[in-house]
Amino acid sequence: MRKIKLLAFVPLFLFVFKTSLSAQNEIDKDLSFLDSNTQSSYFKIGADYISNNVYFGRKDSSNIPYLVPLIGYYNKTGLFIEGSLSLIPKNNIRTDLFTIGGGYDFHSRNQKFTGEIYAAKYFFNDSSKSVKSETKGEVDGIAAYDFGPLSINGSVNVLFTNPADLIFTAGLSHAFLFGNSYEWSVTPTASTNIGSLNFYKNYVIKRKLKKRNGRTVKISGINNFSALDYEFSLPVSYDIKHWSFLISPFYTIPVNPIQYYVNGIFYKQETLSNSFYMEASLAFKF
Repeated sequence: MRKIKLLAFVPLFLFVFKTSLSAQNEIDKDLSFLDSNTQSSYFKIGADYISNNVYFGRKDSSNIPYLVPLIGYYNKTGLFIEGSLSLIPKNNIRTDLFTIGGGYDFHSRNQKFTGEIYAAKYFFNDSSKSVKSETKGEVDGIAAYDFGPLSINGSVNVLFTNPADLIFTAGLSHAFLFGNSYEWSVTPTASTNIGSLNFYKNYVIKRKLKKRNGRTVKISGINNFSALDYEFSLPVSYDIKHWSFLISPFYTIPVNPIQYYVNGIFYKQETLSNSFYMEASLAFKF
């Protein structure tokens, strides 16, 4: 089941990893034969709910839940296109983000090796408080290999902010499959994100601090590659011919806080806090 991209996705999920749903235990020693034509083309409509907008461990000071209706077309060749709205269901519901994206899914014949190439364009509300709101779009490459006891997952994310961010994700997971057709899965997952935080610095400067009483506020801290956070999740999914359902708790531990300077003088260091939040999604394929 494809996880809905939350942009967010995101995050979604999020980073979203692709885990193998194969029940086989042997390792496929020949990955040169990739097959993306094992199912029919289909449309999908769905909705995703995230209890708080947390992105690479960073979040706004206030809780920002997202309700994300989504529609997409997925071709049997592996190509797909999606569009979504990220709504904030507080008081008067408002649109925080519109996203259009697409990409290509691929996998080996026994589904031990899976991957995805994805690109998205973001259109944020001018008043958005999302920590990702100063990002114009992204390009991702995601891959996973199932060794049986464990799946190794990795991704490379390019975030188009000023300057651009390059973020690497690495993780481990294992899918426990249940049901007559293995329609149920529980996938404990642990991962870490390593990269830069320009998207977050721009959000703090342009959306949170700006100029305060004539004082120029600047941010220092992570300029090169450093660990951003550690993430733990427990996705539970149900996937049949036309319906798919996912619910997952997430726990994130952010590291390496940024520092605030006012008129060139050190002011304070950011206080980071761990986050626990939930994601739930429901989708219909036709």
